[in-house]
Amino acid sequence: MRWVVNALVGFILITTMLGVGMHLRAQREEEMAIVQVRSAVGSISREIRVRAGMGDTELNGRGWPVTVKPSWFSGGAPLNRLLDPERPWLEVAPPEHADLQHPPQRVAIHRDIASFWYNPGNGVVRARAPMSVTDRRTTEVYNRINSASLSSIFADLPAISGHRPPEEEAPDNDADDADELSEWNMDPTRPRDRDRL
Repeated sequence: MRWVVNALVGFILITTMLGVGMHLRAQREEEMAIVQVRSAVGSISREIRVRAGMGDTELNGRGWPVTVKPSWFSGGAPLNRLLDPERPWLEVAPPEHADLQHPPQRVAIHRDIASFWYNPGNGVVRARAPMSVTDRRTTEVYNRINSASLSSIFADLPAISGHRPPEEEAPDNDADDADELSEWNMDPTRPRDRDRL
């Protein structure tokens, strides 16, 4: 009977050591990816400044390239190693966001959201962060990869009154309470009706 207890204790110790080892390895890999993404943001930013200075691409009225082309990078376009590659590479901010320092959508919650965001209104580039277990961790990763200091991933969101993407129309106000749990209503970035909170 004693050998069964010893075997069980040994199994638990080995399993615990393997778990700790796997956790430490995952942390190291994430840390390396964060460093690589931060470097990618710097690389894209430098190339934008170079192209703006050289004037060899179309510039807007503020003197910034109207877009960023992957062909500008000799070794291939920089990647966001924290996100899966099956997504658009870079999103160009629309003119109404010309003064924003951060994209309205900072977390890549689905594959239609680009890895990087570029604002031709001020030349700012940001990498999007993956969704983490907590908003605090998501904010921490976003801040690190973008050399930012947001207090929350939702801080400084633009107030776009009544803005609603056409493909995600709000549910009918006369609908029953089941609509309260719809995907559109659960979107934390959409404007809220204060009377219903």
